[in-house]
Amino acid sequence: MKIYKFNGLLLLTFLLLFIAACAIQRADPEKYFNVKEYHKALLLYKDAFVKEKAGQEQAKLAFRIAQCYKYQAEYKSSLQWFKIAYEKGYGFKALEELAFGLKQQEDYQEAIQAFKKLENEVKTKNQYRKEVSICKLAEAWKVENPLFYYNVTNHQDINSEFSDFSGSYDAKGNIYFSSDRIGSTGKEIYAWTGRLHTDLYRWNVVDRTIDNLSILNSKSHEGAPSLAILKKKIYFTHCSKNNTNDAYCQIFESTITNDEIGEPTQLDLFCDECNNMQAAIHKSDSILVFSSDRNKAQGKFDLFISFKVNDEWSEPKSLPDNINSDGNESFPTWYNDTLYFSSDGHVGMGGLDIFKTYSIGNGKWSNPQNLKYPINSGADDFGFVVDPNFYSSEDQRLKGVITSNRNFENKDDLFDFVLLKNDQLKKELPSKFTFKANIQFQFMEFDSKSTVSSNSKSLDSVSINSSSIPFALNTKAKSSINLELATEQVMKFTFSKTNYLNTSFEIRIELPEKLTSDSVLTIQQVILMTPIEKGKEYLLNNVYYDFDKSELRDESFASLDYLVNLLKANDKIKLEIRSYTDCRGEEDYNLQLSQRRAQSVVDYIVSQGIDLSRLFSKGNGESQPVTTCICEQCTDDEHQQNRRTTFLII
Repeated sequence: MKIYKFNGLLLLTFLLLFIAACAIQRADPEKYFNVKEYHKALLLYKDAFVKEKAGQEQAKLAFRIAQCYKYQAEYKSSLQWFKIAYEKGYGFKALEELAFGLKQQEDYQEAIQAFKKLENEVKTKNQYRKEVSICKLAEAWKVENPLFYYNVTNHQDINSEFSDFSGSYDAKGNIYFSSDRIGSTGKEIYAWTGRLHTDLYRWNVVDRTIDNLSILNSKSHEGAPSLAILKKKIYFTHCSKNNTNDAYCQIFESTITNDEIGEPTQLDLFCDECNNMQAAIHKSDSILVFSSDRNKAQGKFDLFISFKVNDEWSEPKSLPDNINSDGNESFPTWYNDTLYFSSDGHVGMGGLDIFKTYSIGNGKWSNPQNLKYPINSGADDFGFVVDPNFYSSEDQRLKGVITSNRNFENKDDLFDFVLLKNDQLKKELPSKFTFKANIQFQFMEFDSKSTVSSNSKSLDSVSINSSSIPFALNTKAKSSINLELATEQVMKFTFSKTNYLNTSFEIRIELPEKLTSDSVLTIQQVILMTPIEKGKEYLLNNVYYDFDKSELRDESFASLDYLVNLLKANDKIKLEIRSYTDCRGEEDYNLQLSQRRAQSVVDYIVSQGIDLSRLFSKGNGESQPVTTCICEQCTDDEHQQNRRTTFLII
């Protein structure tokens, strides 16, 4: 019989390994899950799942495994495990996660079916009905044919098998970015992801090399760089534990002199025990927008703005509710005076989508516009940054980088984008003749007594936004503007001005079948803008009823469509619809008739997709006539003037 001898050190090693293995088997995965160490928790949950017999406990473990994958951005694996959890009887929550996971994968038809199942399982159905509509909208975005389109390609010089994200350009065109690739300063594994901590890197546009910005990096996380090119500064996020043993992220700045980066210092943003991250520095180096969880429960983030006054940053203020949603707003960036950011709370294609907005004064911002496909996808899309060295031309309008995990195989990657003119919109026209369509918008105030433009005041400084044009425009000192229209597509414009309600306008231009010469179609369109004056009564011209009738006549719908567009462009306002009769008939009868007429207006507006909760009807009968003639002597025209409909902003 052979006898094996072990020395003391070897025996001790085996004992320690055995004890460690037993400790892992006995460890509670919930402990790791609750402190966000998802990589450790995942291993333990999967081990428990294999050992657990089929039943409710196994369904719970499958759900936890799916959550761990989700929080590590392993969305394909997450989706598979949510499906397993649902099939094993975990119930409603697994189905909800499955539905949103399918949406992220851009499997919109399957997602729609899952959301419809959810409708049948809950009493409050509106959320899931809305998601069905959003999935259909996202599908439509993928096949749109806009005047300008984005070409998006993988930036292979930078991307690795690890996460590479949040690019930012310097004046030379070098790209600063974040990554958890091998070579990071911190050598410890981050228990959340099972990978290294993130560092800041710089990609050199000339020799295409990548350098670790070691002076900015620590053993913890650094990321989301933002460069103030004119002031030669870099702002970035640093995350580490403070004296409370909680890990918080804060924003730091450092100067750049001849490509040499100075020692970083932390910005005082009035909240050390919250997360302040993802700085977006305006080109003036005096306006900072960033993401913070200081006002939100459940770890969700809003956007905040701070201004530099005498080299000190002012106390940050939250951006308004039309920007900050119930979800997360993050990764803001500036291009000139347009603010780009990502959100999973606004209508989007799946995960984080990129939106754009701009200040309209007095602390107000324009409603965010989704950049749509292919800038956005079902996955997480963020970090829209424009190359400052790019000069636009007639055919190319923007160039830059975004971050996305849309491939779902790797982690986050950087993608190049170019905004190009869509030549495919041009139809084959006979011979060499061309066709152009121009529109002249003229802006006037909606008069409280008449909608006729000649009676209205001209308006200047109107901002114009459209998904069909790359940037927001402004008329400045002029009250009109000329724009070229695309053909064969719907172009929608939104107009905004301080102290006025937003107004929208849609148009579609069809190409003529035959051209015998070069042709230019010029359209003049008056845009009426309503001043924000609560309690002021505005007349709806050309809303007519026959004598003793409450049904709307056909010529009424143009004016009512104005109200529909007004409500769609201003989703926070509510209106009271008032209706009046002429003096003929009994007073009580006229009161009832006017109420029916006001209600018929409300019914029409609701039929066009406006929520009933935003509308109120009130019949005022023959009271408050605008023409005070003796009833028996009033002409038909005078009776018609009194038989009117108005609205108030309430």
